Amino acid sequence: MTTDEPRKTLAPNDADAAAPGEPTNREVPHTPGLREVESLTVVLARLYPDVEMARRFANDLGLRAELIRFSGVAVGTWSSLLREAWLANKLEKVIALACKEYEKSAPAIRAAAKAYEEAQRFTEDPAGPSGDTGSDRRRHVFVRVAALVAAVLLAGVLGWKVMFSAPADVGPRLPELEPFSPPPHGVVLASPGTSDAGQKLHAALQALDPRAVSMVMWPEGADIDELARRAKAAGATVLVHIVASGKARIHLLAPTRDEVFSAFVPIDSPPQIDLTVPAAPAQAAVVLRSLARCIDSGAGGDSHSRLDCFHPDTVPCPALAPEPARLDDMALLALFVVPSCEAALIPSRRFQRVCEPPSVGGEACMLARYLDVEISRTLTRTNLEELLRGPRGFRIVATLRLAALDCVEGKLVDAKRVIDDLFSRQESPCVLAQLPEIAACIVTRSSDPALAAETVPFEAMQIDPGKECPARQRAQAMARRAYWRGQGGRWAGAAADFREAWDITKEPAHALDLAEAWLHFAEDRSTEALALLEGMHGLDHQQRVLAAFIRWLALRRSHRPDAAAALGSAERALLALAPSEGTWVALPREAATLRDLACGESPTRQSPSANPPSNAECVYDVLRRPSTAAELKESLRGR
Repeated sequence: MTTDEPRKTLAPNDADAAAPGEPTNREVPHTPGLREVESLTVVLARLYPDVEMARRFANDLGLRAELIRFSGVAVGTWSSLLREAWLANKLEKVIALACKEYEKSAPAIRAAAKAYEEAQRFTEDPAGPSGDTGSDRRRHVFVRVAALVAAVLLAGVLGWKVMFSAPADVGPRLPELEPFSPPPHGVVLASPGTSDAGQKLHAALQALDPRAVSMVMWPEGADIDELARRAKAAGATVLVHIVASGKARIHLLAPTRDEVFSAFVPIDSPPQIDLTVPAAPAQAAVVLRSLARCIDSGAGGDSHSRLDCFHPDTVPCPALAPEPARLDDMALLALFVVPSCEAALIPSRRFQRVCEPPSVGGEACMLARYLDVEISRTLTRTNLEELLRGPRGFRIVATLRLAALDCVEGKLVDAKRVIDDLFSRQESPCVLAQLPEIAACIVTRSSDPALAAETVPFEAMQIDPGKECPARQRAQAMARRAYWRGQGGRWAGAAADFREAWDITKEPAHALDLAEAWLHFAEDRSTEALALLEGMHGLDHQQRVLAAFIRWLALRRSHRPDAAAALGSAERALLALAPSEGTWVALPREAATLRDLACGESPTRQSPSANPPSNAECVYDVLRRPSTAAELKESLRGR
């Protein structure tokens, strides 16, 4: 069968009847056994016992549902569906789809299908083979009538057997699960029928790893423990049971190796998620994939690094429900397991709202405080001290951030004590990678030569030499050390760190920092800074302002022949970013090192405004305060 043209019932005078003069002694075709005739119906009824499964099947193949009798008896439903598929010339598509969904049952399906096709072709020739004698014709009719009566009786027997025989034989027949490829970290999605929410979750998981997700139809009321047993035997570590309403429960098939996951997804109390919320499927997908990798499946899970619980930097941060929606558990966990979310612009207030009653002190509030520190960089002592009461991973982060805060506040000995303690305990490479930032701060701020000398080796430590930490985390550690090196005037080391951070992530912030660092060199590195700025893209408005300002600073130092003309163009570009009316704060974050570049005397000033008025305000100071475009223009002329 190669077309989808409806099959026509053959008439006695159709083209395959014997033509005049042709032999008329064709063999009578073999009549398939009655059990073979009905076997395809029974096989498919056992694989798809629920009426919604059959409806989904018919819909996928484009069959006319109004011509199919969907009943509570699976055999009756599939008998009607197969007949309609035969008449619509789509039986081969039925077989192909069933074999695809149940690969282990494919041989039985194809064998039953072959017998079904032979039976249908035989019963479509009402005249019998040409050349029969009268007695042959009577015997043929008698055999066919007897076969028809027997088929009806057998169909009834088989139907009653499927309905009333022991559960081990009929059931509903529960689907077998195809085994996952090793290592066993699969996610099984199970639902009683197709649903939009389930399909979206399945698609999102497939986008992350198509080999690690399987979706099966699981009848309503069927034993969930049996489903969990089959999922675990197939190599799954997480089971998601979706119901018709779009709600789903997450079942862990083994303990997780992460304290945060253990708190939010306890193995003995499956949490429920609502997949009908627009942002939920994408968020749930990244969480489920992390959960699956973070579970000890009994196949060497303990030998895996805790970093297996997190996604690579290439996975984008999932979208969040817009404000004023509150961040729920699934959104918080998604932000936790996707490192790229650390670069997302999520305001601190969204995390703080999670800690409003009734969540004060709960797991969600604790995770929100952690994310406020890591993503929004809200480094308040209150926030950090609260994290000291959380899981060990949170305590380590809080300890590191408190040490950095101690350094900023001048408590240098306390900060150095934390470095010594964590280093002596030989913490993980990702913890040790954070120590050079604190050390660089101490070296920069210390007036005690002995303390600075003790700390210099920690500042000079290689950051994650074995590249065992997420790339983004390594880049951030380098950028933070570079910041304090720059504050101390150690610009060669700062530029090297900023360069590596930029090479790792290609984040514009690191490129802007590198361009500024080059401008602090004694030798002229303005050409390199300008070339780096020219090739940048994907900047937000604040970064565009900063890039235009650094470009203007670079051209003030440049010795190239066209520097004067280029400087005028840079001034116009910076002015074009200012609002035509009202005031703006172009540089909301203070940067003393930028002020040194902007407010010091330029050694190679080539602007036409060679004689600025003595009361001209520094451009940096104008950009840092609420100012107008006219004030910025006046300041640029004066510098």
